[in-house]
Amino acid sequence: FAKAIAFGQLQDYEQALVWIERAEASAPEFLLAGLVRSVLLVLAGREDEAHATMQRYLANDKAPFRTMSEWRARWAGVPLQSWSPRYLIWGKNFTDSLRKAGLPE
Repeated sequence: FAKAIAFGQLQDYEQALVWIERAEASAPEFLLAGLVRSVLLVLAGREDEAHATMQRYLANDKAPFRTMSEWRARWAGVPLQSWSPRYLIWGKNFTDSLRKAGLPE
């Protein structure tokens, strides 16, 4: 999972997708991987696949984040000023991609 995030931050989305697939295969109960996969698919320009992946993620009653509001609430109060510029850009791209993948407001 961490390698998928790292490759995503480096904007190597195809490699990130390889690693998120491995994470999902090794821990299918880790539902957050489906959310991350949908983001990586958007960033790789594969929006149709991203929408389908997001729909599968949202169909699971145990999905940890079901709305953008829940996502924002999770990160509210986190001191962003100490994060690196690359990580801040990744965070913005990730959040924007959640919307594009179809995570409801």
